[in-house]
Amino acid sequence: MRTPHFAQVPLLVAGSDLTAAAEWIVAEQFAQWLPLHLFEPPVTVPQGTVGMVWHERTDGDAPRAWLRDLISEVASPLAGARRPWSIRPKASGKTRARS
Repeated sequence: MRTPHFAQVPLLVAGSDLTAAAEWIVAEQFAQWLPLHLFEPPVTVPQGTVGMVWHERTDGDAPRAWLRDLISEVASPLAGARRPWSIRPKASGKTRARS
């Protein structure tokens, strides 16, 4: 099954025979108001990555740069990041990425 947004997953799983893997911090929040059973997966699950992508024409836009920096600052401890954010262009040269 596929869904366009991760926030739909707990709603689909609740009250069904489906199982899903999700970040613990997300699952705990949804389990407070949905009938979900949380458990450790029986296999090792690799840690995912989180990033931002934007068009190069907005790269020098001060308000957007401020917002990207703020998001990086707030999200870094939540993601358990152990390395600084880095900026690299995508191969097309049309977008910027931070991960």
